[in-house]
Amino acid sequence: MDAFKGRIPNLFGNYLRLDHLDRDAARAAILGPVRQYNRLTGESVRFEPELVEAVLHEVAFGRVDLGSSGRGSAGDAGADRIEAPYLQLVLERLWDDERE
Repeated sequence: MDAFKGRIPNLFGNYLRLDHLDRDAARAAILGPVRQYNRLTGESVRFEPELVEAVLHEVAFGRVDLGSSGRGSAGDAGADRIEAPYLQLVLERLWDDERE
């Protein structure tokens, strides 16, 4: 997007920076939608606590390695801060795989 900054007026005018989630907020982001889904559909979908903890561990700040194709550095690992975009991607993939 930086390449277009000079050509598109106010490109970053609505720029919103999202902070990392803490572990409790990330856990709520996993379990809350499942509870709502169960309430709305009458199904009984659940996440095993060990899976929730494993996902949180793997998407903790600094754990995601962007490799040589990424820009910048993820920084030091911080087990108490969760990368929300990666959490969303992992959960979407898990959901899709399980629903098949």
